[in-house]
Amino acid sequence: MAYLIALHIQTTNFPSKESLKNGWEREIIDFGACLIDRTTGKTLENFHSFVKPTEFPITYGCYKSTNVSNKTVANSPPLACMLSSFQQWMSEIRKDYDLILPQCGLSQKENTYFCTWSNRDLGSYLRKECARKQITYAKYLRYWLNAQEMYSKAYNQQAPERFLDAVNYRIVGKRRILHNVVILAVFSNQLFHRNSRVDLKYCHF
Repeated sequence: MAYLIALHIQTTNFPSKESLKNGWEREIIDFGACLIDRTTGKTLENFHSFVKPTEFPITYGCYKSTNVSNKTVANSPPLACMLSSFQQWMSEIRKDYDLILPQCGLSQKENTYFCTWSNRDLGSYLRKECARKQITYAKYLRYWLNAQEMYSKAYNQQAPERFLDAVNYRIVGKRRILHNVVILAVFSNQLFHRNSRVDLKYCHF
């Protein structure tokens, strides 16, 4: 495998009591990805977009937790449009770097995998919201490496809930998810080198 694409998603949280009564569910509000060369450890390309929720507004508690407010996302695309932009970015970097991603089952040809800190980003947040809103997205997002599990195997201890706690690093600011996903990419690559065997997650939808 020649490349990793670290991916990190931020969702709404701390819903109001009224929202809970009306069927509140998490919505993606911040989305970041970073392509890294596994051999050199160099970060090559980044993607970032805020996402405007369409079901419920961002609460003050969510803003305090994520640093993303309703004002921040006011002019941002909804999820379907953001995914279209992301997939366009993916098309460009696949061409530029000859990336080969899993599509329908695994083979020996892939040279690139997605990597997330847990199974939630692609296995829960994206999958559930797209199903609820009837949004289709690329099949290559069915497959990912779980860096949290790689951490547990590498250090023989339970991984922290948040990957920034694993590296003792904290960033503040509007676009912190973009900074965070770069850190995740570098850290995940280091974890990958420490593990002789990693399991590729698969999400059927």
